[in-house]
Amino acid sequence: MNASFPELYLKLNLLIAVAFVLWVATKQLHRLLQFEASHAQQLKVARTMFAGLLIAVPLMVLMKALVPEWAKGMVAAVSGTGIIQEFTFTAGAKSVLASKYEFGLLALDAKSLLVALLLAGLLVQLANLTLQVVRLRKIMSGAVEWKSIHGIHLLISESITSPFSTRALGSKQIVLPVQLLESPRNLQLAIKHELQHVRNGDLEWVILLEAVKVLCFWNPAVWLWHNEFDCLQEFACDEVLVNERGVNSQAYGSCLLDVASSISGRAMLASSNMVPKFSLWQDHKHQLQRRILMLVNTGNKKNTRLKTLCYSLLIGFGLMDAAVMVFAAGSDMNGARAKPASAVVKAKQEFADAQMRQQLADAMTRSAAIKFEAGPVVRVNPEYPAAALSHGLDGQVLVQFTIDETGSVQDVVALRSCVWSHPGTVADCKEDDSFKESALAAVKKWKYAAARNSGIAVKRRNVQTMLRYQLED
Repeated sequence: MNASFPELYLKLNLLIAVAFVLWVATKQLHRLLQFEASHAQQLKVARTMFAGLLIAVPLMVLMKALVPEWAKGMVAAVSGTGIIQEFTFTAGAKSVLASKYEFGLLALDAKSLLVALLLAGLLVQLANLTLQVVRLRKIMSGAVEWKSIHGIHLLISESITSPFSTRALGSKQIVLPVQLLESPRNLQLAIKHELQHVRNGDLEWVILLEAVKVLCFWNPAVWLWHNEFDCLQEFACDEVLVNERGVNSQAYGSCLLDVASSISGRAMLASSNMVPKFSLWQDHKHQLQRRILMLVNTGNKKNTRLKTLCYSLLIGFGLMDAAVMVFAAGSDMNGARAKPASAVVKAKQEFADAQMRQQLADAMTRSAAIKFEAGPVVRVNPEYPAAALSHGLDGQVLVQFTIDETGSVQDVVALRSCVWSHPGTVADCKEDDSFKESALAAVKKWKYAAARNSGIAVKRRNVQTMLRYQLED
């Protein structure tokens, strides 16, 4: 596995953000076309997509490990790499990451500082999660079990004001506020609502979303997804109860209003609340208004399968393309480490001078029967050495190698390596090996189209090329 955990973590977060944009765009498109699917169907599509993007990271890693040629071909196709003599690539923010930040006697570079901040954030999230678990246990220990329905425990509590269901502590539990006992109708509707959450599989999903939210706490898209699933789960639950379970919409709407009017305090950990408090751009009052309006307007039930299929196809193809682009971005053709993206480095592959080009042309003329493409078909971009970045150095390395019958590179040696201070010119170049190892490591991974003599694959020796490293101003 070539990719490091931080790279995979960042790719997952980027994919989550891209997926949310795709989801919102798809919903808006269907809304404009008046072809919007039911919330229950939307919830199924959203869950399938979200589960797909969560497994995208290990899946892509597995594919690159088991089918490296396929992965290289896919990345090459996306990146548009061809046989070229000059190229530009994005190399890492190592110049920025090399900066030192001092905190008293402690000095950290930017990379270490970011990792430290991330770990500190995770610790804060875990501490908050622990407090929520303690709070939930306290409520459960003070509740009285009323009855059990097919293994689902119904409890009555004096510590809450809104019904909720959860399995964060293991078993499936529905907790009802003691005030609901004063209204048998509302009590019955609240139980039906929470049982529907259990049937919809919402309790398992809220646990998954809580885990993702803790792991990716800094990513706004994760919180947006959490809010979106909260909304969809409530709307889907309402739809099923009114349209399929025969619940009276007027009585149900009145129950929602009664429950909402008595809400106080925070929502429980990993729970499906009957009237949740949405914490983002739409508050719970706005969502409650939408839910009640939906109870009156049941919507168009025609072509439900077709609508769901349209949602699935748009989201599926969009997510697949996004996954390919995310994993191709910053990757070399061999699946090597992705390059960070803040300092732009220009590396030019060129022949050292006109004489060298003429020598190659003469050599190719002497072996005219040999069919050979000069440029690599798989080219790994060299990493800009951290020391050279921190000292502001440009440089170039002239390498020589042999291309075997399969197009692989062998016997790579550095004929000349030099550096100069940026900004400067090649005329200021002084012999130095700062870029040597980077150039050799990259060229060893290159792949060429095999040279052929009368249809027979042959070796091509003494191939020379220049790698030039240049910092942009």
